[in-house]
Amino acid sequence: METQGAAARFHRAELLQVLYEKSMGEVHLSHRFVSYEDVGSEVILKFENGVTATCDILVGVDGIRSTVRRFFLEKQGHFMSPSRNPYWSGAYAYRGLIPVEDLQKEFPGHNGCKEAMMVRCPRA
Repeated sequence: METQGAAARFHRAELLQVLYEKSMGEVHLSHRFVSYEDVGSEVILKFENGVTATCDILVGVDGIRSTVRRFFLEKQGHFMSPSRNPYWSGAYAYRGLIPVEDLQKEFPGHNGCKEAMMVRCPRA
């Protein structure tokens, strides 16, 4: 996927599948991440069960309460960043996928047939 510096949107499951398929090493499951140390030539990962692993690049895809993000922000001195400990804003997000063929059939020429769309509804 070439984005030339732009943001790209795709489903989380697709990201995980690509990371798994393109991984040159091992994928570790059932490990709770605790911390990392960037030593220049590699990143040393530390897990709650005492296991350590190394990698070239650490990608944090561990969810809204991301330990990777929190640890990264703390290492950078961003202890007060709102991204460090996200909280519920009171808004709900629902998402769904509609096959483009079905959308085209119901609404010929709809913009969603040409590009990804996001619809945001105001709070009631």
